[in-house]
Amino acid sequence: MTHLFTSNQESIQIAHEPLGRGGEGNVFEVESPSHYQGMVAKIYHPRERNKARELKLCYLLAKRPHLPDSLSVMWVEEILYQGEQFVGFLMRKAKSAQDLSALCSSRIPRKLGEAWQKRYSRHNFAGLKNRLKVCLNLATALADLHQTGHFVLVDIKPENVKVRLDGQISIIDVDSMEVIREGKMIFPAEKTSPEYSPWEIAKIHVKKDYIAESWDRFSMAVVFYKVLMGLHPYAGTCLKPYEKLESHQQKIRQGMFPLGYKKDHFRVIPEPHQGFYQLPESLQDMFMKCFDSDRFSPEERPRAEAWRQAFAQVGEIAPIAYYRKQTGQASVSRRPPQASNLPQILKGVGLAALAITISLSGSVMLGNLTVSQRKIKVLKEPEKTIPLKKVVSRAELSKKLGYVDHFHEGAAKMKKNGKYGYTDPEGKILIPYKYDWADRFQEGLARTAREDKYGFVNKDGREVIPMQYDWVGRFVDGIARVSKLGQVSYVDQNNQAIGQGLAFDFGKDFVNGFARVKRDDFWSFINTQGQTIVPFAYQKTLNFYEGMAAVCRNGLWGFVNQYGVEVIPCQYHWATSFVDGKAMVMGQGGTFYINAQNQKVSKPRPQS
Repeated sequence: MTHLFTSNQESIQIAHEPLGRGGEGNVFEVESPSHYQGMVAKIYHPRERNKARELKLCYLLAKRPHLPDSLSVMWVEEILYQGEQFVGFLMRKAKSAQDLSALCSSRIPRKLGEAWQKRYSRHNFAGLKNRLKVCLNLATALADLHQTGHFVLVDIKPENVKVRLDGQISIIDVDSMEVIREGKMIFPAEKTSPEYSPWEIAKIHVKKDYIAESWDRFSMAVVFYKVLMGLHPYAGTCLKPYEKLESHQQKIRQGMFPLGYKKDHFRVIPEPHQGFYQLPESLQDMFMKCFDSDRFSPEERPRAEAWRQAFAQVGEIAPIAYYRKQTGQASVSRRPPQASNLPQILKGVGLAALAITISLSGSVMLGNLTVSQRKIKVLKEPEKTIPLKKVVSRAELSKKLGYVDHFHEGAAKMKKNGKYGYTDPEGKILIPYKYDWADRFQEGLARTAREDKYGFVNKDGREVIPMQYDWVGRFVDGIARVSKLGQVSYVDQNNQAIGQGLAFDFGKDFVNGFARVKRDDFWSFINTQGQTIVPFAYQKTLNFYEGMAAVCRNGLWGFVNQYGVEVIPCQYHWATSFVDGKAMVMGQGGTFYINAQNQKVSKPRPQS
């Protein structure tokens, strides 16, 4: 099959041999007409051609977002037919690009040549700086896509990202993503990859269930980790009782991040993981919130915008010294890294085999180690340590209590015979099985439901907010969204109304002190006192960052400040949030950056 037609009955000629083959279909170069050259056609296998897929592609074509970089996401350009039969679609080709997987292992494939080896070396500052640039570009593309509020990629993996030698990236395979509207799924995702999927995959049917954007936050963190560290974040060999966990997917489901809460359960931790501790603390914290699932929930995973800001602010990272430069291979540690190993540190400064006790006042620097100088006492025996509370594995708890979820704030929900309760890490029941539904604890309270009514309970089992609402959101900065009779309002942790009980048709959680609210199809903002700071006059809004929020009126974007003043008039076709004093906008002169005074400025660059 080489002769096809677009939805406008324009004839398309494609090559006989495919550029690539996949499970859903093959990709072919477009040969004619000339204005379609530089594009490729994805032709689905016959079993994949169905009406639902065709409708989804038509929707994507009609709802194409205004992305600042047209190459960052290879969008659907045209629907293709053979006769009256739907067969595939056209998209732009990522020229001179390689799969991002080429940068995700300890060595760059030799076939890429010396230019790639030199530019992305793991053994010098320039190579790591260029890897950070790739991560920044990917985070930027994902942030732009997520800010639309309509798309969750679900299958983020290196094979679905193309990268050029200069670090420019292109996300492909967008036809497989989930399409959402107002928090509901309207077109499902087509597939996912287990080793890049969070632990929620065990409870979700990918092709049927709504998938939250927090799923993408996990997947992109795995990709960032592989680009920077050269291995999968869950790579390692476990001790009992986890010794049978072999695949990355199995370890993800059990929360077995080798550098996280369960690091002592590993027999072998590959040496490249130690590069994690050379990253800035800001990046370390963000990775922990994605991977250490026993301590953090999906909602706490950093958004793509947060990663973008973090990568843009990172300076140089020291080369990963534990890579053997001669072979480019990584060595392997047979011991888990210790949180603190003072005798080994002191050995290098002539104090081998001495243990010390340190007072809290005064300090002396030993390399990067700060210790006390007022009281250093030589001991013949180690000091006694205070025993930790016994922590029982989730598998053991589940045998005793039924299903037990991940712990957060010292408690985890449990389920038995269709009812929910809560337990502590030792297996002590905090709240008995009495709820029809329950959520994790956040800010000291957990959402619960009984007989289709929602409220909040504390760890003592007291229903701080009675089961009286049709729906409730989680607490953010002491305020939660609640819904009753189709109206959204906000309450504090004492169930006191914020803003004298003002109600809205729809609302978002608070971000940086403000929440977006909707009434009669128009948006405004409220502050933590419940006061609306601008009239309900905007069709779209973004969250507040750096004291300003992007707003859209009559199809044009501008910015308001925290006092509700439209400091930059609505004049742009598209806009992003301010980061480091600059925002990207699309105007009559194309896409460019502006400062807070609405002056055109140069494109920001990662710090070096």
